[in-house]
This record gives sequence, structure tokens and C-alpha cells, in this order.
Amino acid sequence: MKRTQRLRVGILINDFEIPNWYYRMLINIINGGAAELVLLVKNEISHPDNNIWTRLWSNRKHQLYLLFNRWELKWTNSRPDAFKKKDIRELTGDIPVINVVPRQTKFSDYFSKSDIEKIKEYNIDVFIRMGFRIIRGEILSLPRFGIWSYHHGDSESVRGSPAGVWEVIENRPITGAVLQILTEDLDNGVILSRSYTATDNLSILRNRNNHYWNNMTILPLKLRELYERGEEAFFERVDKENFELNMYSFPLYRVPKNAIFFWFLLRLFIRRLKYRFRLLFFIKEWFLLYRLGPTMATSLWRFKALYPPKDRSWADPFVVEHGGEIHLFFEEYIRQKAKGHISCMVLNPDGSTSKPQIIIERPNHLSYPFVFDYEKTYYILLCNNKDKNLELYQCLSFPNEWIYFKKMMIGLDASDATLIYHNKKWWMFVNIKEIEGVSSWGTLYLYYADDPLQAQWMPHPENPIVSDVRKARPAGRIFSKKGVLYRPAQDCSCGYGYRIRFFRIDRLDEDEYREHEVTRISPQWKKNIIGIHTFNNSDGVTVVDAKRYRLSLLQKD
Repeated sequence: MKRTQRLRVGILINDFEIPNWYYRMLINIINGGAAELVLLVKNEISHPDNNIWTRLWSNRKHQLYLLFNRWELKWTNSRPDAFKKKDIRELTGDIPVINVVPRQTKFSDYFSKSDIEKIKEYNIDVFIRMGFRIIRGEILSLPRFGIWSYHHGDSESVRGSPAGVWEVIENRPITGAVLQILTEDLDNGVILSRSYTATDNLSILRNRNNHYWNNMTILPLKLRELYERGEEAFFERVDKENFELNMYSFPLYRVPKNAIFFWFLLRLFIRRLKYRFRLLFFIKEWFLLYRLGPTMATSLWRFKALYPPKDRSWADPFVVEHGGEIHLFFEEYIRQKAKGHISCMVLNPDGSTSKPQIIIERPNHLSYPFVFDYEKTYYILLCNNKDKNLELYQCLSFPNEWIYFKKMMIGLDASDATLIYHNKKWWMFVNIKEIEGVSSWGTLYLYYADDPLQAQWMPHPENPIVSDVRKARPAGRIFSKKGVLYRPAQDCSCGYGYRIRFFRIDRLDEDEYREHEVTRISPQWKKNIIGIHTFNNSDGVTVVDAKRYRLSLLQKD
């Protein structure tokens, strides 16, 4: 049951200057309508910011890491900057501030009785930890719903610090984060959400920047979920998420020492050299593969390829059977123009195809032509990368004549929208990018409506329903097999469009979404295949796209 009053939120800080990603997170909370900021609790124990030479001397065993950080700050583009300092008072205005001097042990901070009594007067529902060290004692149970804290590290495989660093050093495909409610046991907090982004293995700074931005929205959305669903339903779900055991068998990571970081720098040099070599001498080309037959084809080595002309790529294939013919709708990307349009061709029973015809073209890039039939009329829902919204087109004469119909999800940077009609509702699975300059591959949002032509849809209370780069981005139409719904999803952990994972949808309604993985397609059936990211089928054909490297001296993708 929805709360009648907004959640009362307090902030725990070390300083009025906070990182930019925290600042933007607070803006989301203030504008979200689910919570109000009512108190700042500031740590009065000073945290001196020594100059670089003092830090280098006091951290002699870690000098290479510190120097590399300085070099990346100067020479690596990571915009917007997640760690640029912003004054929290610009947002909080005249919100009361309680200054505390915690009792400190070696690693932990304890609040005094007098400070606890002062804080009690504000009836805090949730504290957000943006400062202090390990917090212990009575303060943990003071807020009604606990102290919420981000831990930027995968609690299942990388615990410790610095966040987002060891994933690059060890060339791990994903970088994890956890939002949790703090308990006395630091390693066993109550998990509210897990999130995974793709590791940028060429830059520690870019990896950290992207990772922090991509996780920034999780806490405001969890506050909204608590507000909308009410305490009982919210924590019932939290209990389910924390039911299974979670053992940790990896080391506690620390700041890398000079010897380890030296060998990492050598490996990083080789990684970057390989990357530059591929940019210079190869292009990445997307092409289509298909298999004709009355049932869904599942053996990729049996598929036949459709290769585009050398100046372009073909991707995002969607199939429609109409008038006894199989029509392939796809993105046709012209490399020299650096943009794509939507084309269509007929796939004949003997495997031959008609010449591709451009059906929708705009000055900017278009992709992911989701074709659907509603009230005996065909529509295409497209991703418009420049205008940062979805565009809906109506068919006048199938398959080549289409007109612009309306914008969808106005105000949201949405992409790869995938619709399905289920239980008398239309459902939209879609990626949303919250911050310019970061990836949308890692967050999947769910919306619903009674009419698929509505411009704005109702958000699902559990949004984002997926916060994992391994399964967030849609990879084609949701399909039914033996009465069960399956959602194909891109796994971008090893790069964009690396492979497809298939999830059985266990529950899809206005209160809850549940799925579990059943199988996957990896780019392993042929040596030169390096990616696959769309899967669609009808009664007559199964079609996918795939990516390969093609030699092209001095020509860039």
C-alpha cells in the first residue's frame, strides 16, 4: 500500500563538498516525489587532503598506482566527471545540520548517546551514507528503514578497495556494485540491489567513472519503490533477494602495490596496442544469418549468411510474414555516413532475397525496427539516437510505405524498445540512459499500457527490473513456446553485442517481474564470429545477426 507521506531522508556526510554522482543522485531524490531531505549529519573529524608529494611519500608502496591516476586525470576523457566536487548546500538550503564527532576505533565510527538523542527528534525513515567509515552501534537501527549505503564492488567476487580498479587489473568482464542496508556485520548487510556494468579494460578512470554514474539511479528508484509499494511488500521482496547463502572465497582487495601495478601497466600497454591495431587495419561488420523451416532453428552452424556490401553493415533483423512472403526489416548502417536507416527485403523460399529497399530514413541514426501489428495496422517502433526518444511509424502500404506517427516516451533517452501483449496489457521492455556519456546497456526498464500507441506509459514499481550488463539490453522479440514466454537479452559484458542469453519469464504483472536464464547463444560456431545480438523468428524462418572483423587497411568502422 502506497504511503500517505513522503519518506523522511537524512544524509551522512564528511564534508559539504560531495562527488558529482552523489549530487545528481540527490537531485533525483528531490525531484522524485517519494522522499524529502530533512537532515544533514556531518562528521566533524577532519580528513586532511594532503598534496600529491605527501601522499606519494606516505604511500611509497603504491606510488605507481597514484602516479597513473594523476596521468589519467590529465590525459583521459571521462565526461561527465562523476567525482568532481559539488556543494551539497546548493540543494539542501536551510535543512538542519547536526555536527557529530564519532568515537573512533581502528576502522569503525560510533555515535555518542547525545548525538543519537538529537537525531531521534527528526524521525528519519532512511539515512543515506555518503561519509564516515564503517558505521556501528545504535545509529544503525535508528532510522525506521536503516542506513542505505553503496558498496562499489561485486560482493560475490571483489570485496575491498579501490572500487572499479581490480576489475581492470584482472581484466574481468564486469564491475559490480551493491546497495545495502548496513548491519553490524559489514560483509552481511541486507542487499537491496545488485548492479553490474561492463568493465572498460583500457582505462581505470573511465571504468570507475562509468560504473559510478550507471549505479547512481538505483537508490532513488528504491526509495520510490518503498514509497509506492509500502513497507510490507517492499521488504517481502528484499527478504526473497537475501534468502540464499552468499559465500565469499576471494581475497580482500587493497590498493595495488608497485610490483603488481608495474606488470599491469605492461599488460595495459599491450591491450591498448591491440585495440589501436584493430582500429587501423580492421572494421567490425554486422551481417545477417537465417534458417528456413516450420519450427524455430536452434543450431547456429546450420544458418546461412547474408552479407552486406562492403561499405555497410546489416543488423537488428525483425521478420514479418505477410501475403505469403517473408519480409526482413533491419538496420542498414552506412559506414561513410556513420548512421543507419531502416531497410526491408524479401527472403524467398529458395534462400534468395530481393534487393533491400530503404523504407525509413532520417538525418540521424535509426535502429532496432520493432515491427508490430495493432488493430490490423502495422507499426514500427524505432530508436532515434539523436533526439533521445522512441519514434513510432505507421504503415500505409506494406512493406515499403511508412509515415511518421508520433514520439514515444518523451523526455527519456530510450532505446531498443520491445513490446508484448500479455494478460490484457501491453508491456514495453526498454533501455533508459540516465546520464549523457555513459552506457545504457546495463539497465532495463519495464512499462505498461492499455494501448500501445500511447505516448507515455506507466512505469513498473520494480524499475529498473534488470541492472546487469549481462542481460539488460533487449535482443529481439519476446516469444512464446509451449505457452511459456522467453526474453532474448544481449550480454554486453565482453563488449557490445557479444552474445544472447534467453530468459524464461516466470511472472509479469503490474506488481512483480521475475525471470530466470534457460540457455544462451555464444559466438563460437565459426572462428571469425565475434558477436551476436539479435534473435527473431516466425513460423517460416529464424534470423539472427552476427559480427565479424574484416580486413580494411586504414578504413575505420
